[in-house]
Amino acid sequence: MQVQYSLIDQRPAAKVEAVCLSHDIQLLTYGTLAGGLLSERYLGKAEPTSRAELNNASLSKYKNMIDSCGGWGLFQELLVALETVTRGHGCSIANVATHYVLDRPAVGGVIVGCHLGVAGAEHRGQPPRLQPRIGTHGARPAHHRWCGAALA
Repeated sequence: MQVQYSLIDQRPAAKVEAVCLSHDIQLLTYGTLAGGLLSERYLGKAEPTSRAELNNASLSKYKNMIDSCGGWGLFQELLVALETVTRGHGCSIANVATHYVLDRPAVGGVIVGCHLGVAGAEHRGQPPRLQPRIGTHGARPAHHRWCGAALA
């Protein structure tokens, strides 16, 4: 089953995961990097508001989700926590965000897309680089604040 799932979008955790586990179904997720918002590119940056900054439907969709789940300030707290985790592992925020989803009990795989021809799609041509195991414990307090706001 293919679903949108990320540190920002936790909807599958509510019921879908349990159904999948009880029927031995694995999830194939997309939106794991929130169109690139879950990356160093947006760490410490001002909130994007213009059409030029949110130059595709995916970015606009994920930015709307951020707005409805606590706002840009809380999202920045999450990015800072994720960046702290990266320091001990020599990896990127995208790696940590991907590992978070891959570590969910019903997730079998993650689709990481690329918008061809879109400026800022820097990961094109770079091989996927996931660490064997990344502990995300350092990001948990910020993630719990994010999830609390998202569920409110």
